[in-house]
Amino acid sequence: MKIVNCIGIISSNSTCRLSIFISIIVVLFLAKLSTATLNAKGEPIEILFLIRSQPIPPHSQLGQHLKENLTRQATQLQPDYNIKVHILHELFNYPGQWTILHIMSHLMAGQAMGTTTTTTPPSTTTKQIDNGMELITNLTRWIIFCEETTSINVRQLLARLTDENHKQPLFLGHPLYDREPTIIHHFAFFENPKWFPYPMLGAGVVFSLPLLKSIADIFGHHNENQLPPLLHSEFSIDAAHELARFIYDNVQVPEADELQAEEEDVKPVNTATTSSLNDSKSPYVTIHYRTASSDTATTKHQLHPHTQDDTVQPKANIPPKMEDDNTHPHHQHQYPPRRYDDGVDNTSDLRHPNEIIDEAGSKVLPLRRGKKKTKKIILKKAPYICPEANWETGNTMSNKACAMYARAESESSTLPESCIPAKRDEIYFAVKTCSKFHRERLPIIQTTWAPYAKHIHYFSDVEDINIPTINTGIANVEMGHCAKTLQILKLALRDIENHNNYNNDNNFINNKNNRHYHQHLNQSGGKKSHQIRWLLLTDDDTLLSVSGVCQVLGCYNSMDEIYLGERYGYRLHAPDGFNYITGGGGIALSVPALRRIVQHCSCPTPSAPDDMILGSCLHTLQMKALHSAHFHQARPSDYPTERLKHDKPVSFHKFWQMDPREIYHQWFFDNDDRMLLSEAKAIDEEIKNHRGHPILAEDNIQYYHKNRNLLAKPEELDDLNVPVSLIATLHQHSKERHVDL
Repeated sequence: MKIVNCIGIISSNSTCRLSIFISIIVVLFLAKLSTATLNAKGEPIEILFLIRSQPIPPHSQLGQHLKENLTRQATQLQPDYNIKVHILHELFNYPGQWTILHIMSHLMAGQAMGTTTTTTPPSTTTKQIDNGMELITNLTRWIIFCEETTSINVRQLLARLTDENHKQPLFLGHPLYDREPTIIHHFAFFENPKWFPYPMLGAGVVFSLPLLKSIADIFGHHNENQLPPLLHSEFSIDAAHELARFIYDNVQVPEADELQAEEEDVKPVNTATTSSLNDSKSPYVTIHYRTASSDTATTKHQLHPHTQDDTVQPKANIPPKMEDDNTHPHHQHQYPPRRYDDGVDNTSDLRHPNEIIDEAGSKVLPLRRGKKKTKKIILKKAPYICPEANWETGNTMSNKACAMYARAESESSTLPESCIPAKRDEIYFAVKTCSKFHRERLPIIQTTWAPYAKHIHYFSDVEDINIPTINTGIANVEMGHCAKTLQILKLALRDIENHNNYNNDNNFINNKNNRHYHQHLNQSGGKKSHQIRWLLLTDDDTLLSVSGVCQVLGCYNSMDEIYLGERYGYRLHAPDGFNYITGGGGIALSVPALRRIVQHCSCPTPSAPDDMILGSCLHTLQMKALHSAHFHQARPSDYPTERLKHDKPVSFHKFWQMDPREIYHQWFFDNDDRMLLSEAKAIDEEIKNHRGHPILAEDNIQYYHKNRNLLAKPEELDDLNVPVSLIATLHQHSKERHVDL
């Protein structure tokens, strides 16, 4: 009423003018508050979960279980949140989807244009495009990548994320650090690698929308202008480290604009282009585009990641394996500094003395004359994203503040009941060697893991009856060994089929209702005889756990075509890219997969890289390379301790700069010996139950265990002083004892 009365005298009463002004301000504020409330109620915040998994059991079962779990949790958070959950390999039929980095532009392109990008192979389609879905909209706030085994409390995670500034390009997770310059990370930050954090993907990693859009923008710009790839290598090895390093190298935040962004609302997603973040008016991210003339980091053809010097590439567009033996030393090629169009060197391995890493997970660059101060983006440690356990106490999830954490695959309650260890005599171990390493490397294998293998054969370029080795008939070459490897696979398949046919002729009973095949005890000795279901191809400097291999293979159906090990990728940014299992950590093949290789694969040259040729051939045959985090191409020191404790290793590669016997005893001996003791007990029980044999199991086990320890302890044998013939005699004794069991 006072305002109405004032209208007539507004020109003459200053008090009335002030009252009207204040009233207008209050009305405008209430209107704005009301609008914000309506937006919050009518337009829920969108969260996108993307699960990294694989398309066969048990991975597909784990991934589907997690998807269902997240979907159930999401229904309890409506209508405030709209939570989308997808499995990556169901969205993208694309070899590079596991790297995360190579699908960033696809995520944005599918939402913005409804078509795939120019780098996508013509045969590649996406589920979200087919269904007309919008994975990312202007309401999307967080994009969360997780593993099939990640454990997530969605409500708690989103509550913690409200404390983060989603308007900034944030990269959140649990950090891992290299202990030393490592070959699997291309010796990144060689002078000081310990400071650089990269995410533990098993615990999950969170992107804000601005960061995701900026990465997509970078790829989009290079695709449109047909510029060289931005990556340090044509090879994809460790998705987590390569993702973190790409962000560090290419995305920067102007400090002044960062403060401005905190006070402004996030701009809507530009649905006409891949991203609007590169617009000159965007306050969030500075993107440094690299010109073709200034990019010297990558070329069309690069070295195999296990090579040491340059050579001419084979015609198959696959770089050869540069080595003088059967191993795969990763490349030690030093890339020149990569400079962007502003002339700033962003890949120096030494940090500038004035650089600062702030608490928000950004690296502050030193201020240059005439330039704004900027921050590079590095992983920000999120205390609510945790590793699996507290290693000091061994108490899993002792910190209840964890909203998202890594869980070991073996601890999942969703694993099928049939996921039981394979039998030792179902696995055929083929060791690839050459005459120059008969005395240097084979004695190490024969006194560590070989005694635990029922079927092990050494394939070489010469026959040596003292070991013994099998002559492949293929001369040794200085690199690649493709022809030799295919010949080994042919000889091994013939040996396996002869063994299996012999068992079939001896009343082998095929019980199709069980996961494994069994045979009744025969009348002569109470022994079991299993058909060989698997081949494991290794190098002569591969350390492995036979019991661990049995555990891993037991989760897969040996009747399927299984191609398993540590997965690498080659040229995954291009239509001709493919995945392959790297040879040093061991290549596991089911017999059907082995048979298909022998029938269809060939070598372009005898010295072509064998593991890559196999991967390329099987990719053409549409057989996927299945990744197992338990196999390792490098030494234990090349991996973070947390990662090794989470994913129980079954293999390592390389004998140099470490004591292989000590490593075997540290990581594998106890489990292998425990497996053998358990097996011996089971056999004794079976003998007593089926034949009433008077042998006491206790005495038999004690005698067997005593002999097993004498053979397997590495410190008891010095191969430089012990004749090969003696070691061979011990090995033969071991094999005879296995037969007796």
